[in-house]
Amino acid sequence: MNYYPIQKRWRKVGPIYRSEMAAAIWYPDMEAYGRQRASDYGYEWRSKPYTPELFPEDWDSCDWRWSHGRRGPQPAFWRWCTHGACHWLVGLSLFVAMRAEPDRPWRIVTSDKHSTVWDGDQTLWDGNFLALGVPVTDAWDLAGQQPESEQLPPGQPLHTF
Repeated sequence: MNYYPIQKRWRKVGPIYRSEMAAAIWYPDMEAYGRQRASDYGYEWRSKPYTPELFPEDWDSCDWRWSHGRRGPQPAFWRWCTHGACHWLVGLSLFVAMRAEPDRPWRIVTSDKHSTVWDGDQTLWDGNFLALGVPVTDAWDLAGQQPESEQLPPGQPLHTF
């Protein structure tokens, strides 16, 4: 198994991530993620009105980006990554994967532990775990090899709320 090389193919996939259609997918899901976290941790949720300058990273409450020891600018795709939000960002990954590589039967594979997008062969589209440096075999094991794992039909989104 391998991860789709999002960073290497950024010229191709970047415009898809930045599109209004992508924002219409990730923004409501990240708002749901924020409400869920507020409920889980007992704080008041303040909605973030959508603006083009807003990214999924704006919901991140973990400093993983700074602990990666990278020098220079961070990869652009990291703006669409949020620690702990795989279930809420998997719809975005499915959308981008289906537009970037439309000949592959991309589908969501999900469990209580992780959600990812798989092409039915050897490739996962998983920006979060790719950015975090999680081995692809771990991503697959957490999403697809659990007793409660579910593989959705190609193209079907995961409803997170």
